[in-house]
Order: sequence, then C-alpha cells, then structure tokens
Amino acid sequence: MSGRQKLKPEKVRRYANLAKIELSIAEEESLSNELSTILDYFRVLVELDTTGVEPTLTLAVERNEDLREDEPVKCDPEDILALAPSRKGRFVRSPGIL
Repeated sequence: MSGRQKLKPEKVRRYANLAKIELSIAEEESLSNELSTILDYFRVLVELDTTGVEPTLTLAVERNEDLREDEPVKCDPEDILALAPSRKGRFVRSPGIL
C-alpha cells in the first residue's frame, strides 16, 4: 500500500462535527490513523484491473423466482394509528428533531 496519505485530524474533527460526535484529541488521532488505513484498502481496490470480470448480482436478484409480487392490502387507518406510542388526532406525535 504505497503512497499512504494520512487523514488529518482536522478532517476527522470536521466529520465528527458534522455527525454531531464529540471526540477527544486522542480519539481524533486514533480515528485519523484507523480511517487512513481503511482508505488505503480502498485505494488498492481502485487500482485492481477488472477487465473481463463480469459484474456480480446479489442472491435476491439472481433468484428472482423466490420473490413474490407485492399486493396492496386494505387496512383501517385507525388500526395503524392505534400502534403509535403517541398521537394527536389522526397524526402520530414524535419528539422534536431540531
């Protein structure tokens, strides 16, 4: 894995801030090293010659015969709303996000 570029702790700090994660200086340094190693593996994958290699499909796509057709089912909205832990009228209540 030649040409290793270390992910700078400043970048880790920025990503942590975007994810609303608080990290100590030691955690930033540790994550910087760990993420750099992971990115190095991706660089190796990008360099692989895949000429002539057929794309693979997931088992679900290959075994399409096992899939059933979706069929709409009628249901009473009140039955669904009854499952909600909290509601106001015909709306489900949830904690505020922002």
